[in-house]
Amino acid sequence: IKSGDVSGKPHTLVTWKSYEGKGKHGEAFDALLKSLESEGWYRSKLSWDGGDIQFGANPRIPGRIILFYGDSARLYWGQSLKPAEYEYVLKLEFGADDAMDLSGLATHIDYFVSILPDGRTLMVSREMRNNLELCQTAINVLIGRFGPNPLFLKLKEQFATEESAFGSGKPETLTLLAEARKTLSSWDPLVKVDVFERFSTYWNKYCQEDESLCTSGEGFEFMLERNPALAKDWVAEATLLKSAPHLAASLVALLAGQLEIDGSARDRLAESKIRELRKRGFDIVEVPQIMGDATGEIRWAGISYVNSAIIDNFVFVPAFALGEAENEIMEKLQRELPPPFVVVPVYARNTLVLNGGVHCVVGFRRTPE
Repeated sequence: IKSGDVSGKPHTLVTWKSYEGKGKHGEAFDALLKSLESEGWYRSKLSWDGGDIQFGANPRIPGRIILFYGDSARLYWGQSLKPAEYEYVLKLEFGADDAMDLSGLATHIDYFVSILPDGRTLMVSREMRNNLELCQTAINVLIGRFGPNPLFLKLKEQFATEESAFGSGKPETLTLLAEARKTLSSWDPLVKVDVFERFSTYWNKYCQEDESLCTSGEGFEFMLERNPALAKDWVAEATLLKSAPHLAASLVALLAGQLEIDGSARDRLAESKIRELRKRGFDIVEVPQIMGDATGEIRWAGISYVNSAIIDNFVFVPAFALGEAENEIMEKLQRELPPPFVVVPVYARNTLVLNGGVHCVVGFRRTPE
């Protein structure tokens, strides 16, 4: 779903597949989809991945719209089209005056570019490599979440200096990371024993030997009323336990991504697109992006701080809680953004480890004044 204003009135655009209710989507959401048949909803003849299409005003020609797009929609309907034909269809369908292909930079282009409401400024991701402080923090998070695993302690020693991590010691670093990839599924997260002891006492009293009676539906509502502190702690701990495997994988991928050589094909393509964007009249703010594992063994998209939600002058940026290294990224972004934009870091670790971002999971709608 994409929402915005058309001739001063709010409208919402939904994909053809969703609106028509085709296949299993229609069977599951038929009632919901029928409720959308009202004024203000427009159906597209195309299906697309929402984060792979963005619209911006042309900074040099008022009133003209630029469509920024990736190639994810080709999976639905464009596989037989040539690049120029694919772009033509997108421009025609969405009524854009111009278009710019940002394929090959990310799974969705909202990991690469974000358009600020001033109509001129774009935040653009650039790969960050060989950041020792970032790696050290990631290893400390691993130890804090999974305990002093001997492998973690070896990694901690390996990442003690830039030379041992990225220089002459790089072969050993790569060997340790290969071992980490193979064994991460066996890592057991630490648990807060006191939370489970408190819950066990509550369970024995109210749940009748069926945990689900306490943790869902009316039973959880009862716990919220009867013991709100326990309910809060239980949800927090259960969330951490559920996300632990994903956290382990993403942290190993983060470490591996920092060892990739600079000047990748993706980064060269990014430089080319940035030059083109500047020629079109945009002001560019380059934002570091934490890359994932280039081997493909761990499917994790990394951390894009560009993948944010921008509401008025507030830029809500996802944060992984990676200490001072991440704080420096936020501070640099604040310095480089033009006024009156304000950076608001949002703790989003559980979203980020599941390959999401703030722009991916937040929806908002503007109402004309």
